[in-house]
Amino acid sequence: CMSPDAEQTSSITAETKQGILVVALRGNLDSSNRINAFREKIDQALDKGIRKFIINLSGTVWVNMNSIAIHCLIAEFNDVQKVNGEMVFCYPQDKFGSLLTATRINGLCFLFC
Repeated sequence: CMSPDAEQTSSITAETKQGILVVALRGNLDSSNRINAFREKIDQALDKGIRKFIINLSGTVWVNMNSIAIHCLIAEFNDVQKVNGEMVFCYPQDKFGSLLTATRINGLCFLFC
């Protein structure tokens, strides 16, 4: 169960810079509302013709291997690749970065800035 404070400090922000959508994720990602909001931002950008994405994970908290967030990140990465786009993830927190390395996801699409 997530505390009310964790719920309030979680956010997703996005801005386009030089044709690249930069999405910053903050807080706990294991919420269907936040995951849906993330997917919506990516899908809307794809609809507008944006094909380059940077996902900033510096503000995220630990998620487990069976997390909906991990599955969503992979699904969105695949959707972007299907249209010859590029998506990189940067600044994962220590435990999150370790999970990405353990699952070999980092070899596919992660940039450790």
